[in-house]
Amino acid sequence: MPQPPTSADITIARYIDAKDQNRPHLMTQAFEDDAVLTMQVESSEIAFPAQVNGRQAITQTLVRDFAARFENIYTYCLTKPTSQTMTDCQLNWLVVMTERDSGNTKLGYGRYDWHFNPASGRCSTLHIHIAHMQVLSESIAQQIYQHISDYPTPWQSAGALQSLLQANDALASAHGFLTDAARC
Repeated sequence: MPQPPTSADITIARYIDAKDQNRPHLMTQAFEDDAVLTMQVESSEIAFPAQVNGRQAITQTLVRDFAARFENIYTYCLTKPTSQTMTDCQLNWLVVMTERDSGNTKLGYGRYDWHFNPASGRCSTLHIHIAHMQVLSESIAQQIYQHISDYPTPWQSAGALQSLLQANDALASAHGFLTDAARC
């Protein structure tokens, strides 16, 4: 069995890789068996249960079910945790993904509130706040996907992602979020 993570950034990166790349086996390295996930969704463009209990159920919700609904997933954390954040960590995030059934590209953002077990390095509770989710026009989606692979996940600065999204009135909310995140 692999060694437990030694820092928050490794645990978070494993979770992002598990979710974005449909790799459920990585969730054992990121979450405690009895972990709890809570979600606050402020958009009608996506739905999740308010609470999920246990790593198995979290893996089903955030990896398997998510991968069945979405592809071309790019999740970015806008700050990298410091080595002193092995118990608690708040990170702003932004995601771009394509809905399999409709072909619509969605862009969303919000905040992760992580709580880790310092003994194992794995997540004991995670709260995901989805502050915004929008469907992108086909032309904006094509523009983003043409360059998105130049921005490796999961760690990217808000400023770098602003240049990926470019100035566009349809993305004003995301630009505002990234501007605020860049100030932190």
